[in-house]
Amino acid sequence: PQGRSVVVDIGGGSTEIICGEGEEGTQLISLELGCVRLTERLIRTDPPADEELGRIRAHVREVFAEKLGAFGGGHVERAIGVGGTVSAFGALDLGLTKYDPSRIENHLLSRERISTIEKHLCSIPLSQRRDLAGVSRGRADIIPAGAVILAEFVNRFPVDGVYVSTRGLRYGLVISEARRAWRGQGQPVGN
Repeated sequence: PQGRSVVVDIGGGSTEIICGEGEEGTQLISLELGCVRLTERLIRTDPPADEELGRIRAHVREVFAEKLGAFGGGHVERAIGVGGTVSAFGALDLGLTKYDPSRIENHLLSRERISTIEKHLCSIPLSQRRDLAGVSRGRADIIPAGAVILAEFVNRFPVDGVYVSTRGLRYGLVISEARRAWRGQGQPVGN
């Protein structure tokens, strides 16, 4: 993508955020904000109580404020999300009855839809979350925490929405390193 982009990878133990220009990452930060970590520490009820969600939200905002500071250095034109939470949001937004990565790849999740899906996922019990297409049974218990992280991410980086990538952060880093190596050897670089 052209222009300034920010990539978020919401994982189980941490959340990584990369900001860059075009295909070059210029800033990377890893935050101790993961779905599993927050669920284990802060959620005791099913569905999560408003107070529990409020504590997660406050903690995420606090970590973002403390660790991100001026991260991103100005206007960001595009946000890209990777990982199970973002992929599940894409599947839910498209109303898929069966998970299909090719359908959700590069799908734009608007800020409004992120908010709506977050509220829905946080308001229903685990038994119902397990039955949602796109939400893997193994992720259903931790997705409320991931939903809060994603919602707070779009509040921190005022973008129109988040583009879904099913390929993941490691895939992008491998491609980036391969391109650098090929450029250094005078080899043609493909897209």
